[in-house]
Amino acid sequence: MYKDRNKQKEANRQIQARRRQQGVTKGVTDQGVTGKGVTDNVIPIIEDLPANFGQDDCDCRHCQNNRAKGSPHTLNHGPHKLAGALSKGELNRVALPGDVDYKGAA
Repeated sequence: MYKDRNKQKEANRQIQARRRQQGVTKGVTDQGVTGKGVTDNVIPIIEDLPANFGQDDCDCRHCQNNRAKGSPHTLNHGPHKLAGALSKGELNRVALPGDVDYKGAA
């Protein structure tokens, strides 16, 4: 690391130029995502869904939080609906990584 900001910028430019000449790339390429730790064909575990998943008295984490906060809204557990298709007081629910019904990016 250089104390002089301009010298550090120039050193970073030279490093990047050397990497480009060597063909070293990280991250997203024309062939897709590269790098270690990426796994293909991840199968989500759906067996952990509550028995009443998607019903009015659903026990999923989102519905429990929704009820605990006293929200008047119900959550749509099915496929995403357009605004006109949602009933009054219904919101689309988005499964996030770590949720039992998360299926990953399609």
